[in-house]
Amino acid sequence: MNQSGKVVSQGSSYLTLSQSFSTACSLSLPEENRIDDLEIIGEMSNSKFPIFLAFSAKTQKEYAMKVFKYQGDRINPGFLQEARFSFLNHHNIISTIEIVEKHSREELEDSKYYSYILLELALCDFYDLSTVINFSKDEKLVRTYFHQLIEALEYLNSKGVSHLDLKLENLLLSDTYDLKLCDFDLSYLKGDPIIQGKGTEHYRAPEVRDGCCKYPLAADIYSAGIILFILQAGYIPYLENKPVKGFDLYEILLERPERFWDSLDQVREKPQEFSADFRTLFLEMVRKDPTKRATLESIKGSEWYNKPIYNKDELTRLMNISLKQ
Repeated sequence: MNQSGKVVSQGSSYLTLSQSFSTACSLSLPEENRIDDLEIIGEMSNSKFPIFLAFSAKTQKEYAMKVFKYQGDRINPGFLQEARFSFLNHHNIISTIEIVEKHSREELEDSKYYSYILLELALCDFYDLSTVINFSKDEKLVRTYFHQLIEALEYLNSKGVSHLDLKLENLLLSDTYDLKLCDFDLSYLKGDPIIQGKGTEHYRAPEVRDGCCKYPLAADIYSAGIILFILQAGYIPYLENKPVKGFDLYEILLERPERFWDSLDQVREKPQEFSADFRTLFLEMVRKDPTKRATLESIKGSEWYNKPIYNKDELTRLMNISLKQ
C-alpha cells in the first residue's frame, strides 16, 4: 500500500524497481576494468542475502560480495532494490565497487544464477565494535561518530534517499576508522510508490513499525537517536512493548517523554547520569510525531552536538590503541 492508500501489486512494484535500477545505476564496470577473477574465501554473513569475502589477484584486494539468488529466471527483487543505490558516493557510505546482474559460480549452490554487489571491505560493524570499545566512557568519541552519521544522512537527504533501517549492525568501521553506512535493501528513493519493509525492532520509528511512514527522513532521525542513546549509555533505551520491571519504557518514551528519565532510573540498578543537553537532544530526535521531531539542521545546532570531537589524527591514534588492546 502506498502513502495515498492505493495498493501496489507485486508485479508493478517489481517493474518500478527494474525501471529505477536501469536509470539510477550502470550495470557494471567497463569491460577492461571488470573484476572478473574473484576468488571466494569464505562466508562473512549468513543472512537473507549472504555476504562473502572475495579476493581479486588483479587488484590484490579483498572485497565484500553480497549475493542475491535468482528467483527462477528472474533477477531477485532484493538485488534490484539495493543496486539502485550504487550511485551513492560519500566518505561515510560504503562504496560499491561493481554490480553484476547475472553470474554463475560453482562455489555457490542452490541456484544456477546469481546477481552480486561487490563492496568495499570494512573492519567490522558498530555492534561488534561496541563489544570492544566502551563508548559510554568517551562522550567525545560518541559525538565524533555521531557527527559522521549525521553527515551521511545529510548526503542521503540531498539525493532523495532515506535508509529506513539504521542500526548498529548497518554502521561499519572502515580501515581508516571512518563510519560507513551500509545495507540499502529497505531504503527509499524519492518517487518510490511504497516504503519497503518495517525496519528493525527497537530501532525503528513507530510509524515505520506501523506501516504508515510519510516522512522517511524523520524516521531515519528517530533511528539515529536510538543509535546515539545506545553508544552514549551502553544499552538500548527500551524494548518495544516489553515492560521491564513493570515499566513500559517504549510507551513512556512515546506518550509521556517527561517521565522517561525517572522511569529509566527505576529500571536500572545503577542509575546513569546524562547531561541536560544530551537528554534534550535525544528526546527531540525520538518524538512520536515525526513532524515535531528534530531536523538535521536543529541537531547540528544543538548544544550537545557542538561540543568537542576528535580530529582525524586524534581519532586514528585512539582507535589504533583501542583496537590493539
